[in-house]
Amino acid sequence: MSSRRAAEPFAGRSLVTDGRERFLVAVTGAPGGEHLVRRAAALAERARGDLLGIHVTADAGQAALDEAVAAHGRLLRSLGGDFREVTGAEVAGALLDVARAEGVTQIVLGASRRSVRHRLLHGSVINDVVRQSGPVDVLVISDDRPPEPHRLGGRRTVLTPLSPRRQLAGWVMVGVTLPLLTLLLANTRADLHLPSVLLLYLLATMAAALIGGALPALAAAVGGLLLADYFFTLPLYELSVAEAEEVIALGVYLAAAAIVSLLVDRIARLRLDASRATVEAEAMAALAGSLAEPGALPEVLAHLRATFGLSGAALFRQGSDRWELEAGDGRPAESPEAADLVRPVGPDRVLALSGGPLRASDLRVLSALAGQLATAVEARRLQDEADRVRELRQANDLRTALLQAVSHDLRSPLAGIKASVSSLRADEVVWGPEEEAEFLRTIEEETDRLDVLVANLLDMGRIQAGAVRPSVRRVGLEEVVPSVLAGLGPRTAEVRVDVPETLTAVDTDPVLLERVLANLLVNAVEASPEGAPVTVSAHAWADGLELRVIDHGPGIPMADREAVFAPFQRTTDHGSGVGLGLAIVRGFLDAIGGELVVEDTPGGGTTMVVRLPSSAVAS
Repeated sequence: MSSRRAAEPFAGRSLVTDGRERFLVAVTGAPGGEHLVRRAAALAERARGDLLGIHVTADAGQAALDEAVAAHGRLLRSLGGDFREVTGAEVAGALLDVARAEGVTQIVLGASRRSVRHRLLHGSVINDVVRQSGPVDVLVISDDRPPEPHRLGGRRTVLTPLSPRRQLAGWVMVGVTLPLLTLLLANTRADLHLPSVLLLYLLATMAAALIGGALPALAAAVGGLLLADYFFTLPLYELSVAEAEEVIALGVYLAAAAIVSLLVDRIARLRLDASRATVEAEAMAALAGSLAEPGALPEVLAHLRATFGLSGAALFRQGSDRWELEAGDGRPAESPEAADLVRPVGPDRVLALSGGPLRASDLRVLSALAGQLATAVEARRLQDEADRVRELRQANDLRTALLQAVSHDLRSPLAGIKASVSSLRADEVVWGPEEEAEFLRTIEEETDRLDVLVANLLDMGRIQAGAVRPSVRRVGLEEVVPSVLAGLGPRTAEVRVDVPETLTAVDTDPVLLERVLANLLVNAVEASPEGAPVTVSAHAWADGLELRVIDHGPGIPMADREAVFAPFQRTTDHGSGVGLGLAIVRGFLDAIGGELVVEDTPGGGTTMVVRLPSSAVAS
């Protein structure tokens, strides 16, 4: 909404006829009010109209607005509308008075979640506004809150299974039908005998039972008995019976009416039991589904608390000297001793519920759910142990492979260095300049090789420990590639570079990217035969930049393309390292948000494709 509309409030305006849409939204502070305000603001924005929020209070001297109402008012003003508080004895009338005074064309109301009983006793603001709105359109916005989970009834005792609306209809029928029926029968008293009168009263009782249940029906039965005795048995207009036959007739009527009332009530209760069984099954299924989700214990407790209408639910674990809260929802008890209801969940855990006692039927369902929770907690414990065992096994495998690498690959360069140094220090042999230069070259090469192996082992340890922390800055590939080639030494002659200087710079860690490219180039140079140079190329990609390292070696079979990324796996038989290069490449690329794809090189060989996504590309 524009600030211009916010600066031109509705106050002081009379009925306007400029053709603009004017929206009025009722602000109550109820849950879901923020959604209602935003929807109304969106409607006004699309229609390029004005927005006015109204909160109706019954007390003109109210000191301050409710916090929720005030928050919704601030939200409405921030969206470009005007907010106003008005006083009125009747909400619908006050809203319509403001709407007519301000030339409002559309009234926006939120759907009500109040019970049928509340609407019957207090009326419905929505119905009143719709009925009295006249030419003003009324929009009712649905509540965006998710439906509440099925509840099993909580602690409330059910006196009758029928809804309050049906009970009220039954009582109204009894209050209207019995007097009218009595008046009608009194005018035809000379033509009707008592059995016929009682049958008609019995019919009224049955109708009351079908509509309102047992209580209105019993009232109709007793009322019919008294009215029949008073108006249709001798002596008339007295609550006494002169004939024994009439006493029997009245008794049979009362018994039949009571039986009918109880049967109808029994049928309704059976329907309620069936409905409760369905709700219990749905609750069990919903909670069972929640238990299957990893880390869903707080959600399970929230669902459990809402299902039984409790104030708090908590899972406690037995510690060394006291109970420890593992998870909770609502207002959980401080300890199992302070809870209203406790159920064991495994050998060292208990489920503690707060909010009063539950009915026997709810306790049965709760016990079943506690059993499911215990099973889930135990399964989760076993899964955690299995994960720890798997991690230990992986660490042991890594340790074993590391020992094998140290015993062979690290000893080889050390042996070369040792042999060269021992030869140079030998007194019994006089070496010429060429031999000494060869020994020194061997020492240098083997030292470089040893340095690379140790660096790779350290890098692999950092990756395994999750200790790789990228230092991101903007860098161009034309800076990274030459730096990598300079570190390759004489092998640089075997590499061709095709990296345009016009490529977009990337936001990445240049050190990690250099290590990635260096490992790929070392593998590619070692895999390629003599006379087949390695190519490094780069170009723009649909989602960022793509860097390709192309060799013409034996290639990697499709079945082995995932295995080569495991630690201590060599890509070819010609490599001299411990097989950590590609594992380090993948680990570093994961750290900087890149991706590595293995492709076949046309004519034979392997192409390693490094992709840096758009999130890593500098703007």
